[in-house]
Amino acid sequence: MPRTHFRRLPWEGGPVTEIPCLAGLSSAEVGIKLFGLVQAGRNLPSELQLALSDLWRPSTGSLLFTTREASSTALGEASASLLPIPVEVPEIEECNNRPADSCSSCCLSLSGLIDYRVCVPLPLSEVFGWHDSKLLSGLFGIQKGEQTSSGIEILRFIMNLIPFNGICSDNIKGDIATLPMFSQWTPLELLVEDVFLLSSGDLKCMFYLFGLDDVWLKFQAFNRVLPEALWPVGATEPHVLASRVLGMGFIGSVGIAQHLHRNMLLANKPQGAGLNACTELRKDRAFPSGTAGFWKVYWDNWDELRVTSRTSARLLVGKPSPENLDIHASYLFNETPRHPKKALHHAITGLTQGALLDGEEGSARPKPEKVAKYIAVIVHILDKVCQPPATASGLKRKPIRLTPRVARELLMGVFLVPLARMDFRRPYCHVVTASDASESGGGVTASRGLTPWGVKAALSPTNLITDFQTDCSILGVGCFDGISPLQVALEILGAPMAGFISIENKMEAIRVIRANYPSTQHFSDIQSFGEAQIRQLALSFPRVQLVLVGAGPPCQGVSALNAGRLGAIEDPRSSLQSRVAWLRDLFILGFPWAKVHVLEESVASMAAVDRATYSESIVFLPVRIYARGVSLCARPRLYWIDWRLNLEDGVSVLDERDAGWQAFTPIELCVPFGDQRDFLSPGWQKVEVNRPFPTFTTSIPRENPGPQPAGLQSCDTDAIKRWEMDRFRFPPYTYNRVHLVINKAGVLRQPNVEEREVMLGFPRGYTQACLPKGVRSSRPRLWEDTRLSLLGNSWSVPVVSWLLKNLLVAEGLIPEISLRTLAARFNPRELCGSLRQVLDRPPLGSLPPNLPGSSEALELALVRNISKSSSSKGSDVKMTSGGTEGPDVWPRKAIPSKLWRWRTICSWRFKHLHGPEHINVLELRAFLTSLRWRLRKKGGIAKRFFHLLDSQVNLGILAKGRTSSRKLSPVLRQISALLLTANMLPICAYVNTHDNPADKPSRRLVKKKWVKIWEFDELLCLLVEHLWEEGEGRAKAADTLASLQDARPWLKRQLPAACRLVKAWSQHELPARASPFTENLVESLVGAGLARGRPDFGLACLLAFRVLLRTGELNVSAGDFSMDTCGKSGVLNLGQTKTSQRLGASEGVVIDDPVLLKLVNAWLLDKEPGDKLLPRGMSEFRKMFSLCLKDLGLDAAKIKRFRQVFLNASLRAR
Repeated sequence: MPRTHFRRLPWEGGPVTEIPCLAGLSSAEVGIKLFGLVQAGRNLPSELQLALSDLWRPSTGSLLFTTREASSTALGEASASLLPIPVEVPEIEECNNRPADSCSSCCLSLSGLIDYRVCVPLPLSEVFGWHDSKLLSGLFGIQKGEQTSSGIEILRFIMNLIPFNGICSDNIKGDIATLPMFSQWTPLELLVEDVFLLSSGDLKCMFYLFGLDDVWLKFQAFNRVLPEALWPVGATEPHVLASRVLGMGFIGSVGIAQHLHRNMLLANKPQGAGLNACTELRKDRAFPSGTAGFWKVYWDNWDELRVTSRTSARLLVGKPSPENLDIHASYLFNETPRHPKKALHHAITGLTQGALLDGEEGSARPKPEKVAKYIAVIVHILDKVCQPPATASGLKRKPIRLTPRVARELLMGVFLVPLARMDFRRPYCHVVTASDASESGGGVTASRGLTPWGVKAALSPTNLITDFQTDCSILGVGCFDGISPLQVALEILGAPMAGFISIENKMEAIRVIRANYPSTQHFSDIQSFGEAQIRQLALSFPRVQLVLVGAGPPCQGVSALNAGRLGAIEDPRSSLQSRVAWLRDLFILGFPWAKVHVLEESVASMAAVDRATYSESIVFLPVRIYARGVSLCARPRLYWIDWRLNLEDGVSVLDERDAGWQAFTPIELCVPFGDQRDFLSPGWQKVEVNRPFPTFTTSIPRENPGPQPAGLQSCDTDAIKRWEMDRFRFPPYTYNRVHLVINKAGVLRQPNVEEREVMLGFPRGYTQACLPKGVRSSRPRLWEDTRLSLLGNSWSVPVVSWLLKNLLVAEGLIPEISLRTLAARFNPRELCGSLRQVLDRPPLGSLPPNLPGSSEALELALVRNISKSSSSKGSDVKMTSGGTEGPDVWPRKAIPSKLWRWRTICSWRFKHLHGPEHINVLELRAFLTSLRWRLRKKGGIAKRFFHLLDSQVNLGILAKGRTSSRKLSPVLRQISALLLTANMLPICAYVNTHDNPADKPSRRLVKKKWVKIWEFDELLCLLVEHLWEEGEGRAKAADTLASLQDARPWLKRQLPAACRLVKAWSQHELPARASPFTENLVESLVGAGLARGRPDFGLACLLAFRVLLRTGELNVSAGDFSMDTCGKSGVLNLGQTKTSQRLGASEGVVIDDPVLLKLVNAWLLDKEPGDKLLPRGMSEFRKMFSLCLKDLGLDAAKIKRFRQVFLNASLRAR
């Protein structure tokens, strides 16, 4: 049986030769994702499955490369479940099924395509299709602006594969995320004595260098019947043209081409060029560190920009760089043709991505030829607009009269063309500004130096790894790991992350992860995570070398602190540990090209029989580690890991304890990690310095102590009293004096939330976002208890970091790092690590006195380093250096303002001459004021400046330079005019509102005239009561209060009585409910569905009616039903519904209707767990609902009312 693989297509005649392999790289995953089809739902007709059987065979679902040395070197194997999915048969029927005849004028072109092995003749009967339809695509050419020597115009060859793309439900991403954008060049800065040199190369016909196996011909046929002269010898039936190359029109071609080209440059010599991955400019990473330059790949183009002095530039101009020579050697080795006319070797000027670069001037401009075309089009449009109506009416189409405003905009664009340039010699300004506005006034502040924290940040590198060459990445998977300590550990190590998956159902933990790692993908339930999700992840992360599964199953059922524990098997929470091995095996099958490792954590106090259950399930033995050697908290834990640990200074391995599956290996970590006061708030210290804090547990306030409190016999009277006063939140032994902290006044307390965060290895304030802002301010104690509980259920990050370090160093993903150096990165006083880690970990107290003082040079260094985290979509700064966050993640990571010392520049009151303005307009006016202040300063023009905002709306507007808001446009025009005139470039960043230094100046105290607001509140209460008595709607009362507060913003939060009255109205008002479905009507719908051959529709209607389901809850699978063996009852698991999302638990319903039970059991007989009750989706269900109502003879008005009443919410009886 043939194997699917890429093959090199020769440009000369002769047999097909296979492209040399880039051995040792993880490049196979692209092919694995490209060449295979998923066996999509069993609802597909058998004929369609038969037509796709060749692509579904596992033997064709792999990518095979070959090298000169070995005849077959498989870089990856995978099942066929990773390829594009044919999802809808009707989409194929829409394709043109009648191929057109070829004219005589194009026979020469068709013959050339066949001779060059780009296309082959294919019998029309072998083209993929359904019934009488065929999957036929288009083929055409577009102007390229070039001609042959004989004057014949050269066209760009385009394959329109839209029909084929229409049946591919999964997009093959490849390396699409690495495509660089020119806006990423913003941080590049040239000093006075610097110039840059450009080297570039271009591959010929990138999309036609790689061939496909013959099994794919049936999907890439074109709507053109070949002349009989081009048919194979002896052929009798019509043949069409079919592509056997990676067509440009295929939905995944761009990502795959980018992937293959990058592999050539990153692979080791001689197959590749061996370029440094850390200096690559790519969209999903921050600007490369250092000032020497960078390189980038854009499809078939390779560019290198080198910054050097003018003296060195004169010696290098025209000479190829070592990297250039290596790349050319790689192209030759792989027999890859390149375009000699487009090659540059250390050129002062050159073109890249349509921009004209000038290394001497230090600028980038649009290509003059394209600008001239744009201006010509605008002038032509304006000329036609100015013509008399009689001339305009002679146009082919109906003329569209442009308004004077649009004409002025077009003319303004022509006049602004000379300013369309990027100035890389524009220096940075060391002064940072911040602006803010409130409804009453605005304020602007400016920096006047750095704080010690800012000095430390200025001295920190942008990236920890600058010369470690690797393009491999890690996919992290956190299962039951709460607030994602695994991701924190990987970040502290500087691991190259491709992405992170969190499987967690606790909403408070999800909020924490989203606030700190916005790009994390969340799955709420391990039960609903399966092969379909793995397939999507495999398509999204093609370059993953390592999949790391970290799991911390609930330990309540095995912890010795729980007197009523049931064990690892009987306890429904702790029994989830069996899912860890299942999840590991799932990733092994889904990512066959990557290594899969697992780390499982649990309490060390579990019984030996429970430890054996864990070990036997995961199939390897654990190690026991106390965290007291690397942190102030003891936290003994068992860790199940499947990689080797290396001995080093500070690591001791003791003899193995117990035997069989109950065995474990104790390991002791002991290195200096800082003074205990470094981890405590200023003025506080431990009562007993040499004793670690006990394990931090969850905070559960109670009115009475729980059964058999742990450690109560070891407590004295004072400890028990403290325990009772704290409402029994923690185990009683934690209130002993030796486990507390004390200040100079002798006050005793337990470590607070921020101290626990730092001791466990998290950044200070990491769990702040666990609850919404309103709950945090109104219920501060609940907020604190929630944060304490999240930390009590988490891991010790320093220990996990050391365990992961051994794995990542062995895999070559990070450089060697000692345990001592690793422990120092968690010290909030030392602030070791990258710039992002320093910014994310604010110090608890004062920093070491040996730091240098603030200076203008350090201020400039800090601004430059932070600016390198600019978004690829504009000048908006997002701290993404070394992380996985993309340019469009939300929420944004805030820049701490306490890096600088601030002074107030100005503050003012808004007069609101024409009524109050929207807060976004006021915020933008505050930025305009700060810009005007800069322009008035000496030497303030022609610079890049750093500015802090707490308005995410204005942050996006300023980054893009445009807005569709009519209220914001006038202010933005003024800002743009000043920026263009003064040659200024704003680099804006987000700052939290409570941390904005301009917040206080914008909210100066304002004297107000005395008004009796309480009397006005009483009048509004009378109005609400009157509306109630008169039978008016509640919306009228709510709209009245809202309009008053909108017109007079100072009334906000000043009308408590009226607001409470409207709230009580909304809570006690009887809802206007619709009449329920009758049983006869439901049975009639079932009959109508059966008459249309849709028994699944009838079963869905009965199920919704009998067990009270919403229509959205009908999207269930066979695996969601749990039926009693006796057939007397069953349970339908609804997963995450509206109610379960509020309560944080899965929801289910009981089926006890005898008739419905028989029907469900009959349906389940031949179904697999993944089969859907409604295989065609809810849209098809709604369509069938309307059709069945028509069949019942209901008029149009009743059908519309039924759809509005029942399909918008539910079918259940009310």
